[in-house]
Amino acid sequence: DTSMAVSSRTEHASRMRALILAATLSGLDALEPKAFPRLPRQFEACIETTAHQLELTPDQEYPPRVRQLRVYYDYPNRRARIDESQAPGVPARSSVKRYDLAFEFTVRELSGLRSCLKSRVREAMPPPLLPDSLIYLGTEKVHGILCDKWRDVRSQRDNPNPVETVDSLGDLGLEEGDEFVDLWFVAAPDTHGPLFRVRSQTVSKVVPGNQAGDKRLVVTEPLMTWEILEMSGGAPPAWQFTVAAAGGASVFNAELDSDGSHARGLEAAKSLTPPSRIV
Repeated sequence: DTSMAVSSRTEHASRMRALILAATLSGLDALEPKAFPRLPRQFEACIETTAHQLELTPDQEYPPRVRQLRVYYDYPNRRARIDESQAPGVPARSSVKRYDLAFEFTVRELSGLRSCLKSRVREAMPPPLLPDSLIYLGTEKVHGILCDKWRDVRSQRDNPNPVETVDSLGDLGLEEGDEFVDLWFVAAPDTHGPLFRVRSQTVSKVVPGNQAGDKRLVVTEPLMTWEILEMSGGAPPAWQFTVAAAGGASVFNAELDSDGSHARGLEAAKSLTPPSRIV
C-alpha cells in the first residue's frame, strides 16, 4: 500500500545518506553510492571457513582450523541443508532443517556406520537479510577479483549508531577491543554482484598519530573468514532435503557403503520415490 511504499523510500533515502556521510567524514574521495547488497534467497554453495585464532602445534590436528561446507538453501520453501566434510576429531555429517515441516535431522558417520538423529524445529527460518548498518568502503581486490567492500560495525562497544562516530581520520571511530565484520561482493556496475567473502575482525591496537591531524594506526586481527568457493543460484531440488539425500551425501566415505544401500536411497530420493525415503 501507499504507506509501505513511502516507508520503503524513506528507509532507502536514510540508508544512502548514511553511506554518503560515512564516506565524506572518513576522508574517502568521490565514493559513489552503491546499490545496497542483497543475499540470494535460493542457492547451492561450497564455503570454506577459517578460524584464524586457532594456533595449532605441528603435531596437533584438533580442532580443525579450516573446514569446507556444502550448503543448500531455499528460503521461499523454508528448508536448508549443510554438509560438513570429515576432519581430525570431527566426523562427517549432513544436517537438514525442514522449517516447513517443523523438524530437523542430522546424519553422521562414525566408525564406518551412519546414524540419523531427528528433532523438532520450533523457531521460524531466519530470512537472508543484511543489517542496515552496513557502510560502503569502496573497491578492493580479493584473489585478483575486484570486489565492493562493505563493513558492519554494529558491535562497537557502547555505540548504537556507529555512522555518527565516523571521524575525519578515516578509521570509523574504532577502539581497541571493538569487533566488526567486512563483506566483499563481486563488483558489478550499477548493482551488486554475488557475495565472495565474509570476515570478522577485532581491533587489537590503536596507535595515536604523531601530530595533530595525523591518522591513527588501527591494527586489526582476523577472527573468522568464510570464503565462497563456488555458488549457483536457483532453488535446489526438493530431494536434496531428504534423509536419503543426506545419507548419500558426498562428504561420506563411499567405500563404506558396501551393500549400496545409501547409493540406492540417494537415487530413490532423486525420483522422490518411494515416499518413505523422502522424509
